[in-house]
Amino acid sequence: MEAHAKQVERESAESYILRAGVFEQEGSSVDEYAVLIEGLRAHYDNYELYFMLGLYYRYRNADQAFLCFENAIRYCDEPEDEKIIRDAIEGIKDRARVRGTSIVIVSYNDFELCRECIRAIRRYYHKDDLEIVVVDNASTDEALLRYLREQKEKNKKFILIENDKNEGFPAGCNKGLEAANAENDVLFLNNDAVLMTNALFWMKMGLYADKRNGASGAVTNCAPSQEVSMESLQPYLQNAPMDETRPITSISSDAKEHRWWRTISLDSALETAKSYAKDHNVPMWNPFEVRCRLTGFAVLLRREALNNVMMKDSEERKWLFDERFSPGYFEDDDLGIRLCLAGYRQILCHNAFIYHHGGSGFADKTDAMEASREKFKEKWGFDIWNYTLLEEDKMNALMSAIAESDKRASIDEDANPNKGQTDLKLYNRVLRILDISAGMGTTLSAIKYQMPDSFTAGITNVDVFAGLSKYMADDMISGNPELVTFPWPEHSFDFIILGDIPASASDPEKLLRKLHVYLKENGQLINVIGETG
Repeated sequence: MEAHAKQVERESAESYILRAGVFEQEGSSVDEYAVLIEGLRAHYDNYELYFMLGLYYRYRNADQAFLCFENAIRYCDEPEDEKIIRDAIEGIKDRARVRGTSIVIVSYNDFELCRECIRAIRRYYHKDDLEIVVVDNASTDEALLRYLREQKEKNKKFILIENDKNEGFPAGCNKGLEAANAENDVLFLNNDAVLMTNALFWMKMGLYADKRNGASGAVTNCAPSQEVSMESLQPYLQNAPMDETRPITSISSDAKEHRWWRTISLDSALETAKSYAKDHNVPMWNPFEVRCRLTGFAVLLRREALNNVMMKDSEERKWLFDERFSPGYFEDDDLGIRLCLAGYRQILCHNAFIYHHGGSGFADKTDAMEASREKFKEKWGFDIWNYTLLEEDKMNALMSAIAESDKRASIDEDANPNKGQTDLKLYNRVLRILDISAGMGTTLSAIKYQMPDSFTAGITNVDVFAGLSKYMADDMISGNPELVTFPWPEHSFDFIILGDIPASASDPEKLLRKLHVYLKENGQLINVIGETG
């Protein structure tokens, strides 16, 4: 019975392969890619589909083709087919520039979580595929230290550095980077983060999708602004086996809604995450969202970008993370700003889910976060907390305005075949949207992610933000909306988001008249409270 089920699954995967092959011969690349997406969503571990995806990318992006072929080999169990895949790799080696990967982990106690972190790397990658560098910050957990030392003895590509004292997270990362292969890209991974199937593969696909990409990050269950919704996780949580043998920690009932993984055993939480990842760490039409910073629990950096943003201290020692933020917090925000200023994009990969438990952190230093926040403001002159989160009021107001526009357009039932549909379809929208209080462009980037063919523009009140946010929107200028000359054509925007600018304007009526000039005939001004005009 089991053999029959496997044969049915095999035939089903082959049907996708055959259909994709037909479209390839017909020269219909869009249909070919669509079938491969569909196939890998159904069979995330099918090497033939990854091989065909590599063939699709072969002349479009040699780096991504190389990664697909490499992933095909990981899943391949047929020696003859593996030879074909390796021959394909040889055929693009002169054009592909994909580097190896070093994973840098800073450990401090949390034995169970750190072991799961390393086990997951071994589960999804062969020993020789990746270099692992662990910097232990003077752990007191003897079980953890024994485990790490055993790993070092067993594996040539496992480097262990044991600090005599807890030097903090930024310094630990810097020390790990110094010990890593100088030619590799680097994934900085928290010791309480657990890789899921294909997560690193899709992060590398994102990193090599565009030469401007300097860093890629993952979505998760626990990281501000990178968390997947509880609604999407709920079905997997309901179906996960509830094993009570390895409880890690418990928290108050008030936080259970947001910290569900801490109310169950580690095994149950990981099973939930694994099931979710199998369905979501798959190809997507539009998986990458540009960000101005990525949370440091799991961030992959391109070697060229890493080298370009390195700093030197008074002793000429090179740093990546600024150690003024020790013991931790805001070192990832600081790195994000430096990457932006160096001209690199940072992308969040929505098809790369990694489990993050959230360890003990700096429990003995309760003021560390606020202290580092003040250090960041002192260094850069602004409070980044005011600019990195999505402005949901703006987003909701825009969605309401789009829905209302659709409703008005559907009055004539004969002219509107979609009349009566309640879902707001966004992906294929081609709109022009201006935000006159855009900050660092976080909300505009979220709009661009949902409507990639639309044109997004912003006005920011801080000159440095125009440079920092150049990849967050299609166009960004700095200045006072009342005074600055708009570089865009008149009567060209479908929606202009006002924010709170009119309330603080010296002449609100004059500003509104100016903005109306840049609206299309049926365009709308949007207040954050949802009113339109």
